[in-house]
Amino acid sequence: MGAYAQHEIAEEQRWQQHDAQVGKDEWIRDRAETLKEQWPEDVERIRHPFISHPMTGIGLEAAQDAYAEMVDKICLAQAELDWKDMSWLGEDWTS
Repeated sequence: MGAYAQHEIAEEQRWQQHDAQVGKDEWIRDRAETLKEQWPEDVERIRHPFISHPMTGIGLEAAQDAYAEMVDKICLAQAELDWKDMSWLGEDWTS
């Protein structure tokens, strides 16, 4: 096998790895978005069951931003775990 053929094989393998990584990243993003739909949109909808009065500062824009960031991180982490589980549970288990 010539050097050119070896280079072509190596290049093809790199593209396959790249395509697999892109597919994985897309799946994780899509799964995270699906999980996010299950969360309330506003932090104000999250209430402690034993507190009847509004919590101080919960309506602030900074609180909403922190809540959105928290939900994003939780859903992304869960989606990554789901990706790992999918290898032995199969793709249909997330439906």
